[in-house]
Amino acid sequence: MNKLIERSVSEPIRAELTWEETWNGIDQGFIHCWEIGRRRAVAEAQLAQACLEGQLPPLGWKGGVVKMLKKPEKVGAFRYLAEEGLKKTSRIW
Repeated sequence: MNKLIERSVSEPIRAELTWEETWNGIDQGFIHCWEIGRRRAVAEAQLAQACLEGQLPPLGWKGGVVKMLKKPEKVGAFRYLAEEGLKKTSRIW
């Protein structure tokens, strides 16, 4: 998964996407996760500030694993980072 995914913060948050469009599109749901972070930044100012200060707050994605994975990618970690749209930046990954 060596892709650069970008979306401008000036673009509106997408609405009414199907499950297929959200998770199986070219970005595999990363823009959606980032948009969740953008919404949370507005609703939870303290959480957004913690991210801006470099903290890694608990979010809704698993990233670390103890046992061997069937797939080599740990996309939960990428989705966690994508949700840091809390930082209000345009670059997703």
